[in-house]
Amino acid sequence: MGDITKNFDRKEFACHGEGCCGHSAPISIELVHALQELRDIAGMLVVDCGFRCNMHNAAISHAQNSQHPLGTAADIRSPYHTSDLLADMAETVGLFYRGGIGIYNWGIHVDIRTDGSARWRENET
Repeated sequence: MGDITKNFDRKEFACHGEGCCGHSAPISIELVHALQELRDIAGMLVVDCGFRCNMHNAAISHAQNSQHPLGTAADIRSPYHTSDLLADMAETVGLFYRGGIGIYNWGIHVDIRTDGSARWRENET
């Protein structure tokens, strides 16, 4: 049982950086509710990355407008579904449909950005 929704716990969204913010997890409740909606569809989700503090994000990401430091993004995967199928499922969740969905070989990135939808695939230019 989760402490935010029925399946998600705040610790799943904590920053994984070393020597930065002390593994804080200021995550958007709207994001977690959208992830719960997706989990109800997909059956199982693993959160690989949620919140990233600015220091950790700068160390690992080249995305100039990353949603992770805002607490509005998560990198997820499912042991039951391909990345493409999981992304198709994410499209049915309103906040992700209006937000960002990126497809990678390891899973997908989802976010609840409010400045227009964004879609991308790993290795696309």
